[in-house]
Amino acid sequence: MKRAACALSAALVLLTGCARNEPAFPDENGAYHAEMLFDYSDDMPWGETKEFEVPEYPDVKFQWSDLDVTAIDDGEETSLYWGMPVWNVYLADLNGDGKREICSAVSMGSGFVDERIYAYDFANGKLYELSDRFSYNYKLELRDEVLVYVKTPETAEEKEMSEPLTIDKMTEIDESQI
Repeated sequence: MKRAACALSAALVLLTGCARNEPAFPDENGAYHAEMLFDYSDDMPWGETKEFEVPEYPDVKFQWSDLDVTAIDDGEETSLYWGMPVWNVYLADLNGDGKREICSAVSMGSGFVDERIYAYDFANGKLYELSDRFSYNYKLELRDEVLVYVKTPETAEEKEMSEPLTIDKMTEIDESQI
């Protein structure tokens, strides 16, 4: 009986791994399931580099460090975005095109530091940001396979709020601005 359960578990793991090579599809509510690749909000491995895959782009290698997220395509390395530091990497289809964006919470600033969110749409080469310096800080969380942002006010006059992250809540930015 235990062997049968182990075999079934192994088969499910294999099937799940194979399914990761497929583009993301919405559930019955139209939500796209997100995936946390890693989150170092509590214990940052300073100075380390970590490679990760985005199955929708099998020929591209992606790299995270505490300072940036890069893509290596045909030997050419491109910085997608940076932070001081980049706290985490999530994959979520924020625009509904079936290809997940690379999303991270990052810290920015010198002296006064704010927390913001970047989402890179690799299919279209566009960077999006959710930030409101001096007013709110933002972080990412995975809740029931949905990527949500948590908006925390700088003052105690307002309460923290959270909701699913979508591209329409973000601003497309010119990468030369960051």
